[in-house]
Amino acid sequence: MALIETVELADARRPSGDPTNTSALRRTWRSVSELRLRQLRAQVRLAILEHDMLGLGGGLAMYTPAHARLKGFQEWLTQSTNGVLGGGWPTPYVVAAWQSGHAAAMRETGKQATLDHYAAEHLAQLAQAEFVGIAGALVQQVIRASVQAVTRKLRPHRAYSMIVRPFDKMAVHRVRTNVNVVTVTAPTGGVKSGDGIVVGALFGICATDAAEAAEVEIAIVGVFELPKASGQINEGAAG
Repeated sequence: MALIETVELADARRPSGDPTNTSALRRTWRSVSELRLRQLRAQVRLAILEHDMLGLGGGLAMYTPAHARLKGFQEWLTQSTNGVLGGGWPTPYVVAAWQSGHAAAMRETGKQATLDHYAAEHLAQLAQAEFVGIAGALVQQVIRASVQAVTRKLRPHRAYSMIVRPFDKMAVHRVRTNVNVVTVTAPTGGVKSGDGIVVGALFGICATDAAEAAEVEIAIVGVFELPKASGQINEGAAG
């Protein structure tokens, strides 16, 4: 049976441990992302406790058919979630990180290279798509919990506590993961999802399988369960 050990990756305290020079930028982006989630959660609280959109508070809304209440809440939630998490707001952070990483790479290699603006725009689009995916998953899970709350006729505060669990269990985790991901080139032999990889002074966990020389996203902050290795991970090699 394979031995498993828990590995926690965190930003290094020393500047030399941040080869892309993006740790401060990622912390800011993470804070802004989590603030947006808190704002959306506050809107959900108002919708359920103040405006009684699910009709659980004993007001006139309770006489509206349950399916109509849920449909109205879903439409409102979808619009609100897309408004908070959708759009181009991640772009400045992605572009700034790309520029910082480009400058750091030139310093490390001693070579000059033209900044690829198209690549930065492409990565920004991927980040936007990921937040759209987070929004869709959040709506799905919140509505699923809302159906249970209405079916069980829970009181508003108890319903709210159950309905917002996806914010803490899923959304925050995915936001943090999205912010703490770096795209690198897979080494000789390629990599598998979950492999540890060292690129220069940067270590991360591969998010997907990737062939040799293909781009692969690696998580550089987080807690992971990995097979316990018998030796060290060599630079430029997958673990």
